[in-house]
Amino acid sequence: MEEQYTPTNKQVPTEIEDELNSTEKSNQYSTLTKVGLTVALLVFVVFIALIVFGLFLQKDVIPLVDSPRDSAVDSAVDSAVDAPVDPFAELKGEIHLTLAEGNDSAADLYVLDVKSRSISRFFEDSFVKYTGSFSPDGEKLAYAAAPLDRSSESFYPFTSFLQIYVRDIDNQTSNKLTESRAGTKRLPAWSPDGKQIAFAAQAPGASQDNFFVPNEWEVSVTDLSGNTDRIDSGTSPFWSPDGKKLLYLKSDGLYTYSFETEESTKVWEVIEGALTNMKLDVSDDGTLLAWSDPNLSKLMIFNILSWDSFKLELVDDIGEEGYIAFWPVFSPDGRYLVYQEAEIGDNRLTSPQIKVFDLFTNQRAKLFDLGSYNFDVAFIDDWRY
Repeated sequence: MEEQYTPTNKQVPTEIEDELNSTEKSNQYSTLTKVGLTVALLVFVVFIALIVFGLFLQKDVIPLVDSPRDSAVDSAVDSAVDAPVDPFAELKGEIHLTLAEGNDSAADLYVLDVKSRSISRFFEDSFVKYTGSFSPDGEKLAYAAAPLDRSSESFYPFTSFLQIYVRDIDNQTSNKLTESRAGTKRLPAWSPDGKQIAFAAQAPGASQDNFFVPNEWEVSVTDLSGNTDRIDSGTSPFWSPDGKKLLYLKSDGLYTYSFETEESTKVWEVIEGALTNMKLDVSDDGTLLAWSDPNLSKLMIFNILSWDSFKLELVDDIGEEGYIAFWPVFSPDGRYLVYQEAEIGDNRLTSPQIKVFDLFTNQRAKLFDLGSYNFDVAFIDDWRY
């Protein structure tokens, strides 16, 4: 058989084989060198790209050129950050108070201008007046009053029963709504539609020894013609935003009364028992509750989560150690809370004043000094813009 030719059986001269081997090694070295240079070049390109990309990301944070304009802007920003911001610069409106000058107990209605810090009597007549409250439209004022009688031997200089009056702001005339013999009527609260007024009064025949017992008081509602209905025992009534319920304080806690079902429901228990020197306020939009307890130096702020089932959420206690705070009243927009404060001294209270608390910044400031007024009959009634 004829032998088939294949490369494997071809004889290569020694000189050519050596040359081929040398060429092959040279080609391998050249290939490795090219690969190495390529890799090095790629690494260098990636490195440069990373540097450029990093500078691009930081171009808005670290300017490459610190121009005079950039320095001026930075300086202005730093100054704005460092400059103190007065959270009370926007305070406005009028705060309405019940006050008696000096050691007198003949209380009257006063108005404090928040901007100027000036104070004056709201209107003058021959009556002792307490706890004024404005109607939702601001055109009427409900308050408790009785003719001044200096011959009275009691602490309060009147001998007839306090009654609920309504004053027309424009006409400057007052109309008596109630005629009942329930004593010490006070704390009138307007319904959202302005057609009814809830108020608190000591129950007929109640002893002054039980003045601080909420269940010795009564919550009633009157229309603007004087038709009055008793709701329940208790004090400090407030309306729900829809006018369908009343919130009020009884001796064992907070209750709501439904006008639809005519039923009362306890919604918050006070384990140690409530007293009438606890003061409440509900913000105009019905979303916040302030509750002061001078016996424990507490001034608590709650979110009202629901009026249907009435749920509360404690947000903060802004009471200060060594002081008592009470008679809280929210500003109309709900940003601020004004309240009375006094320092607890040796068996007496000192440095009485009105303070304001900013619910946005948690800062407080003194608003007015009550040192020249009888602190026993000093009440914060309302705040109007």
